[in-house]
Amino acid sequence: MLTEFQKHRLTVAFHYHDMDHDGFLGKADYEQFVKRFGEIQNYLPGSPQREAVYTQTMATWEHLRQAADKDKDGRVSLDEFLESYDVTLSDRKPANQRYCRMLWTVTSLAAYVAGA
Repeated sequence: MLTEFQKHRLTVAFHYHDMDHDGFLGKADYEQFVKRFGEIQNYLPGSPQREAVYTQTMATWEHLRQAADKDKDGRVSLDEFLESYDVTLSDRKPANQRYCRMLWTVTSLAAYVAGA
């Protein structure tokens, strides 16, 4: 079960990645993230750096979609997001533990950027 601290951090990360502020995460949110990140880093569209960020970000979205989109509507609600991480954090498989460490780094950065 997620602690209140984990729920808080994950909720901050969810809202940080909800680029269109519709209360759901979707492919378009992750594409918008790549665009904004690329602009900040001065990665031109089509550059190897931007393509690498796109590939990694879309793989993250696909993993999240498969793990969390329980109603198969192509988007992930906050409840689905939290539930998926509750399950993932409870699973002690090494691959899940590596993913959780990476996720915690991302959520910590999102919380820092959001001032939470």
